[in-house]
Amino acid sequence: MNSFIYEGALDYCSSDQLLVNIREMVADLRKCHPELRGCALADLSLRRLPSMVSVTLYFQDKS
Repeated sequence: MNSFIYEGALDYCSSDQLLVNIREMVADLRKCHPELRGCALADLSLRRLPSMVSVTLYFQDKS
């Protein structure tokens, strides 16, 4: 079973906007990384920084 981890940072405006930004991040990753085609987002981790939010996305095979 393969798993992939991607990290990034997003500006924090509101929880609604953060969710939209995370969804866009996942969509962009899927476009740029064909190995994620057979994977599902299994988990995510958020960590608040002074002016941003650190986002770690965990993908693993669907099967």
